[in-house]
Amino acid sequence: ARADEPHYRRSVADLERDTAVVLDTGDEQQSTFTAEVSEEWAIWGPMGGYIASIALRAAGEHCGRNRPASINTSFLAAAQFAPVRIRTETLRSTRVATCVRVVMTQNDRPVLEATVWGTDANVGLDHHTARRGPDVPHHSALTSAADLLAAQGESWTHPFWERLDYRPVEWIDDW
Repeated sequence: ARADEPHYRRSVADLERDTAVVLDTGDEQQSTFTAEVSEEWAIWGPMGGYIASIALRAAGEHCGRNRPASINTSFLAAAQFAPVRIRTETLRSTRVATCVRVVMTQNDRPVLEATVWGTDANVGLDHHTARRGPDVPHHSALTSAADLLAAQGESWTHPFWERLDYRPVEWIDDW
């Protein structure tokens, strides 16, 4: 979304700020972080992918690897818009990759447990992409969903959706 569009509030670029973790204690084997869960990522509660992003940030800070290779996440309870405590533990480390266990709690209640493999930036597979995408209009020729909703006198019901510049090829006025 662009700043001059009426439905713009904040951009996805704020994900860096909204997933920031603060180191409380730690060493190469175990660390403890805290983070604040932002209400800007609400759907019915904090969006799960956003909560997992906080876990990824803690794992990356713990192991010092700047490229996540994989994350296996179990959501154990719904998180709240409140501070979280994050424990990280190195499970295995090699010359090019590190596996980190992440446990996130709120008020001593587990909300997430994940296993993250982090690698160095120059490690991983090369991906090949298709040369031609689907035959659809260019995004600049499409109307944003926020504008389509506004034309109906409606707006997004959750702040999370304001982060997306969703421009549907097809739109159904009455779901």
